[in-house]
Amino acid sequence: MLTRPELYRKDSVGRILIEHINARSLQKDINYEELIGELSDRGSWVQVAALGWVYASVQPTQVRGYLAFIDGLINISFVYDAQRAIYKFLETFGDHPLLIKRLCSLYMRTKKWEEVLDLAERHPKNEGVIRSAIDCAITLKKFDSASRIALLAGEHGAVDRIAKARDAWSADLIDMESAYSGKSAKETVHAALGEGDFRRFNTACWKSYADRTLDAQVFRAAIQPVKGEFEYYPRVSFFRNLAVIAYPDDDEFLYARSTTLIYENRLDEAYAELLAMSSLSQDDGSVRWRLEHIRKVLFETLDADRTQVGRSACLSLVEQVAAANLAARKGIGYGQSKLLTTLQKQPNSDSVVTDYLLSARPIYGGIPRKTPKVALCISGQMRGFSLTWPGIKREFVDTYNPDIFVHTWDEESFTPPLFRRLSRFIGTDLVRLLPLDLQQTLAFSQRFPETAKKLQQPIRRPISVNEIGDLVQSKHVVVENEKNLADAGMFPKEIWHRGNANQAKMFYKIFQCDKLREQQELITGEPYDIVIRIRPDFNLKIEDLDAYLRIVREDASKVFLSYINPDGCGDQFAIASSTGMSTYASIWKHLISKKKFDFFPGFRKRIGEELLGEHLMVSGLHPQLIPPSSAELINDLVINLVDLRPELRKDLGEDPPENLKRFIGGIRKHYESSPAGRGKTADPIYSGW
Repeated sequence: MLTRPELYRKDSVGRILIEHINARSLQKDINYEELIGELSDRGSWVQVAALGWVYASVQPTQVRGYLAFIDGLINISFVYDAQRAIYKFLETFGDHPLLIKRLCSLYMRTKKWEEVLDLAERHPKNEGVIRSAIDCAITLKKFDSASRIALLAGEHGAVDRIAKARDAWSADLIDMESAYSGKSAKETVHAALGEGDFRRFNTACWKSYADRTLDAQVFRAAIQPVKGEFEYYPRVSFFRNLAVIAYPDDDEFLYARSTTLIYENRLDEAYAELLAMSSLSQDDGSVRWRLEHIRKVLFETLDADRTQVGRSACLSLVEQVAAANLAARKGIGYGQSKLLTTLQKQPNSDSVVTDYLLSARPIYGGIPRKTPKVALCISGQMRGFSLTWPGIKREFVDTYNPDIFVHTWDEESFTPPLFRRLSRFIGTDLVRLLPLDLQQTLAFSQRFPETAKKLQQPIRRPISVNEIGDLVQSKHVVVENEKNLADAGMFPKEIWHRGNANQAKMFYKIFQCDKLREQQELITGEPYDIVIRIRPDFNLKIEDLDAYLRIVREDASKVFLSYINPDGCGDQFAIASSTGMSTYASIWKHLISKKKFDFFPGFRKRIGEELLGEHLMVSGLHPQLIPPSSAELINDLVINLVDLRPELRKDLGEDPPENLKRFIGGIRKHYESSPAGRGKTADPIYSGW
C-alpha cells in the first residue's frame, strides 16, 4: 500500500465522498479496468478517482490506477491536487511518458508555459511535450528556445512556423515603436491602454515581459482583459499568475487571479486562495460570495456524480454532506445561528446582516396542488417589449396560464443606459465590419466623437396602460411617472451607481411588481406556488422547464437564475416560490433603508449582479443555474431610429480611410434596406457611400 499523500483540504466535500467510496470499494472484487472505463464514459469522475486510488493501492505497480485517479481529480476540478499527485507518482514510476504527458497538459491548462519549456528540455523524445513547448515558446516570444527545442527533437517542420512567428513579432515591434516613438515598452503599456489601442497594448505587454521590466504598475494594466478578451484569455491568465508570484500579498492581484481560476474551473485553487483572503478581510462581501459560489458548484458537481451511480450505502453520508452545505440557506441553520450569535455580541455592529439572518426563514406550504398556481412578474423599462412578448407568451403564458403583473414607467427608452457595448447601439453585424481596434466603445468614441454623441442621445416615447393591455391580458398593470418619483427623492444619490440611478430603479421596480403579486395573494388568501420574474426586453427558452418548477415547489429555499457568474447572479430572470420571490425582491427595502448602494462592506465593483448575489446568499436562499437553451436581450437598435450619416460625415470627412470603407458600406446598405426607409437621403454627399 502506498502512503496516502495529503491531497485534500479539510473543507472538501470530495474528500468525504472519495474516502467513503474508497472504503466501500475495498470490500468487493472489482474488475477495475472495465469499471473505470464505464464510469469514465458516464462522466462519474468522483467514482473514477476513488476506484483509481483503490486500484493503485491494490496493484501499486500498474500505472492505470494512478492515471484514473489523476483524471478523476482533474474532472472534478481538483487541478492543484492532480498536479501534486503526479509529482508524487513520478517518484514511484520515474519519468513515465503518460505521467509526463498529463503533467504537460496540466501546465498548459494552468498557463505555466515556462515550466513546459523546462519539461521539453528534459524530455526531448516525448512528442506531445515537444509540440506544446514549441507553441509556448512562440507565445512567450522566445524564438531561440523554440528553434533549439525543435532541432533537438528533430521537429524540422516547425522551423518555418517559428521563423514566420519571429518575423510577425518583429513587425509588431516596429509598428509599436513607430506609433509610440521614444517610449519604452513599460510606458507604452499604459499609453496604449489609455487610448484603446489594444493591439499595441498586447505587444507592449509581451515586450515588457521579454525585457523583464514588469513591475506592479505594469501588472495592473497587463492583468486586465481588453476588447475581445475574457477573464480566462491566455494572456490575461498568464500575467495574473506572474503578478501573484511577484507580489504574493497584493490583494488586487490575488482577487484577479481568483476570477481566472474560477473561469478556468480550477476551483480547488480558487477556494484555497479565497479562504486566505477572507481570513485577512472578513468583511469583504465579494470574497464571501465567491466562497459560497464555489462550495455550491463543487457540491453540485459531486452530487450529480453520485446520482448517476444510483442509490447506494453512501447515500446517507451524501445527504449529511448536503445538509451541512445547504444549512446556511435553509432558514436559521448552524452557520447562520453561529454568525447571528457573534453579531449580537457586538453592540456597535451594522444590523443589516442580523436583519437578514432573522428574516431568512423560508415557509413551506402543505400538500402541493396538482396544477400549480403561477404568477408572472414583468418589471422595468418596456424597452423592446413588443418584440419580446411573443416569446414570453409562448414560453410561459400559453403553457402555465399565469396571473400576470406588470410594473413599468410612463416612457419607453430606446437608448441603452450605458455606452458599454457598441453592438447594442448599431448591431453585431456592423460592429464586425469595424477594424478590431475600433470595436470597443472608448476607441470608437475617440475616432467617431460626433457619431458616438448621437448614439447616446436619449430616445423616448410615452407608454400607457392601454398600450400594454393590447398585448397583455392582465388586471394588474401599473405605469408610474418616472420623473415625478425622481424629483420626489425616491432615488437618492447615495444609491446611484456610476453616476446614474438605473440600477436602483431596477431594484425598485422588481420590488413594486412583486408587491402587486403579494397584494393579490392577500385578496385571494392563496399564495402562488411558483413566481416567475422577467425583464421586458429579455427572451429565453428553457428545456424541461417543468422539472425546475417542481424543484421550486418542493424546496422554497431555491431560486433559479438564467446565469450565475463568479461575482454574483443575473438580474434578468428568476423563478422562485412565493416566499422565495418575496425575499429576492426585498433587496430594495434593504437598499433604501440603508441609503447606500454598497450596504455590504467591501464590495469591489458594486454592480447590480454582485449586490443581488450577496443579497440572496445572506438571505438564506440557494441560487441555482437554470441553463437556457437560448437567451437574448432584444430591443430596437438606436441606428434604426436615427440617421447617423451626417455625424459620420463630420467624423470622417470627404474621403473615408481604406480600413473603414467596409464599415461605411455596411452603414449604407443598412439604411437602404430599412423597411420604413428610415435614414434615406438624396443628399449627393452620400453618393460615394
